Amino acid sequence: MESEPENPDHLLQASFQPYRSDKNYSSDSLLSSESCCQNGGQSCKKLPPFYNLVSDWTIQMVEKYFHIFYTDEGTEYSGEFVLQKGGINTELSPFHTKYLADLKSILTFNGSMYTYKYRAKTKAKPMFRTILNNISPQNTADWKDRPIYQYLHSIAVFVKYMIKYVDRLQETEWFDHNVPEEYYTELVGRFAEMCLLLTNHLPDKSVWKNLKGITVTSKPDLRLFKCDTQDKVKETSFSVTQVKEDKYRDNKGENLAAKRMKISCSSDLDFDSKISKTTKRRPSKETANKVKGQHAGQLLLDLHSVHRKSFVNGSEYYMPGIIVHRTGVAVTMLVISKTHFEKIEKNEPLGLDDRAKIYVSCFYDYLNEEERNELIQVFLIMNNIQEYHTEHDEN
Repeated sequence: MESEPENPDHLLQASFQPYRSDKNYSSDSLLSSESCCQNGGQSCKKLPPFYNLVSDWTIQMVEKYFHIFYTDEGTEYSGEFVLQKGGINTELSPFHTKYLADLKSILTFNGSMYTYKYRAKTKAKPMFRTILNNISPQNTADWKDRPIYQYLHSIAVFVKYMIKYVDRLQETEWFDHNVPEEYYTELVGRFAEMCLLLTNHLPDKSVWKNLKGITVTSKPDLRLFKCDTQDKVKETSFSVTQVKEDKYRDNKGENLAAKRMKISCSSDLDFDSKISKTTKRRPSKETANKVKGQHAGQLLLDLHSVHRKSFVNGSEYYMPGIIVHRTGVAVTMLVISKTHFEKIEKNEPLGLDDRAKIYVSCFYDYLNEEERNELIQVFLIMNNIQEYHTEHDEN
């Protein structure tokens, strides 16, 4: 029997220690040394023009120019812990508590990737069809006094998208290797709507003019808006970054999907429980470093665009966000001091004490029932974030 594959749970959170080798900074240093902005006789690095799109940012660049670092305190943060880092109240209202209990009782599907690809007809699709039948109008007529009743349509839409996802898996050679990232963005949007958030699949750009000498633009893959229990859409929103990669491989270069399949076929143990416990899917280390830079930029521009109206906790500003890797979802939180952020806004040089942090939760796989239930609760908590109103200016 083959040994179990190395669990890549911590790849996105690995390498949180800042890279300090000359190799990582050589190209940036050459460009930035040619052009600097002066502030009170002190120089601060000007961004090279090719960083005008946040999608091209790297974690090394973010560390160098903005002193923003992903945390290395521990390995597995819960989503609730990450939200608390922004001073967000994690206690659910009575309405949300009842809603959570009902939704957990409805969404009872569970399984590994093996289930959804190779047991589609015998297990996966029957699970979803049973859920659709249970929440059909004829079976929920007496639910009208329950909080979840008015949202049954959103639940049904998500379940139908899951059936489409199973169909897409049937067309692939190895699990979700060829499922477009855009489909996962759509899928997590439907999941969020089921959790009482509103989605915008064509979000507006965030623009920061004169950010270290250039105009920088960010366009997230998805934007989620908080929504109150009367379905009134709020302006408070969160950027969603979809991990994009060409190949899914472990640190030895082996295809993780193929490796998962070999492990599943090497034992008589239950496939679903074995795979789901040993192979949480995460970005490759190289992809993780790229997406961390992009996501940090999105959080920074989002914080600038809302003028920190409510994203403040004492002497710090904060900005929540979300990273999606296939069916895995992580919650993030940028925490930055007021003085640090104001220096960035004013293009002033940063000191050694100016160090912002981004916290990243574990990735919750909504194919897994236990992780999905935790993610639902985290998404419901995001409705507790205080409301703000966007201000626009020319800076």
